[in-house]
Amino acid sequence: MGFLDSRNDPYFIAEIGSNHSNDLEQTLKLIEKIVNNGADGIKFQLFTAEGLYVFDTPVFPGETERPFDVAKSVELSRDWLLELKSTTEKLGADFICSPFSLEDVDTLEKIDICSYKIASSEINDVILIKHIAETKKPIFLSTGMAKLSDIELALETIYNYGPCEVFLLQCTSLYPTPPNEVNLLTMKTLETAFGCKVGLSDHTLGIHITLAATALGAKIIEKHVTTDRSMKGPDHFYALNPGEFGDMVSRAQEVKAALGTERKIITNGEVSKRHLSQRSIVAKRKISKGETFHKEDLTTKRPGYGIPPSFMSQIIGCQARRDISEDEVVKWEDILG
Repeated sequence: MGFLDSRNDPYFIAEIGSNHSNDLEQTLKLIEKIVNNGADGIKFQLFTAEGLYVFDTPVFPGETERPFDVAKSVELSRDWLLELKSTTEKLGADFICSPFSLEDVDTLEKIDICSYKIASSEINDVILIKHIAETKKPIFLSTGMAKLSDIELALETIYNYGPCEVFLLQCTSLYPTPPNEVNLLTMKTLETAFGCKVGLSDHTLGIHITLAATALGAKIIEKHVTTDRSMKGPDHFYALNPGEFGDMVSRAQEVKAALGTERKIITNGEVSKRHLSQRSIVAKRKISKGETFHKEDLTTKRPGYGIPPSFMSQIIGCQARRDISEDEVVKWEDILG
């Protein structure tokens, strides 16, 4: 059985990431609130600034702090890992993490993490991907900043050294992502090209893009979460608070339910209304027993449990089997052939 086969569809990943704000108790409370609001998986990122960046890596466009300094300020304490995992699993959710070095993978293996996330930025690091694949555990692979050839190489590495079950996430590595750069339809391309279940790692503001992704068949939704968007840090300002996350989950579940079937059917709820709302042939005047039906004697009205309007021409010229009152629904048993 696959990792997602026994889990919710869509499967919702709450990305706490760097939004732990170096406060364990606050982070544990956030986990509880988010799981209570529908998260299936809770995700963190495990890295060191030294393992991510050369010290003098240039400042990203539009930002003022050096990447090394930003990363240093939001490193996740390895001393927290076991408690974070234990709390998450006790609440009934999966503990997921993105490692950024071989040592990070080894650390996560020691606590027996259930699945891995490979961040978009690491998709070309086949050395790291190989090490993750060797764990044989399910992998969520984000595809921000990637070409199809990058994804193909990453998957080839995973299948050669795992193999692992892989889920591809359409992603745009902009924070926040403008709607016109989301490219939701790419999910279909990824599914067709690589035969994987697909989803969306969503960095847009609000929840409406997530709902659209659900309508297009996303099996996984990942969204950043926070206790407070006004807090200092790189990922707080575009994240959802627990209540917003819960609203997203419930609305996406409604969207999923609304997709229904490709067959055109009369739903269970429509059956009784069909009889009351559709039209029947109705007498415009009193028609006596033995009289011939003429066009000017008949009209169509609700309810719909009489003779359907499509049979009007077949009734014209027939005789009434009984007296039919004005404004009475005409039924087949009222007709003499």
